[in-house]
Amino acid sequence: MSKDFEAIPVENPDFIYADPPYDVEFTQYAKEGFCWEDQVRLVRWLAKHPGPVILSNQATDRIIKLYQNYEFCIEFLEAPRMISCTGDRTPAKEVLAIKNLEALKCPPAKQQPALFWNE
Repeated sequence: MSKDFEAIPVENPDFIYADPPYDVEFTQYAKEGFCWEDQVRLVRWLAKHPGPVILSNQATDRIIKLYQNYEFCIEFLEAPRMISCTGDRTPAKEVLAIKNLEALKCPPAKQQPALFWNE
């Protein structure tokens, strides 16, 4: 979709997953760019949505503080890097910002999902 996120029509029960550009110097994913003010606009827009929201981004201090200030639940994980201009494959610190997930009403699973990794 190539329009501003605020122009996307969403309704109360809609689940939103957002994956904005990382909060790093290189943010020229689109000709319009995605600056810090866009990050702030996005968190405000997501925080107003009454339905479930999950956002992923790089775990920079200001991203963490921004989403905590809007009462998102924060989860941390390490994500593998598949592409790097420097050849660095060190896992990147990622953040999942979660809000209103309890609004998701799923029926109980009938069977355990298949696991694709060794425990």
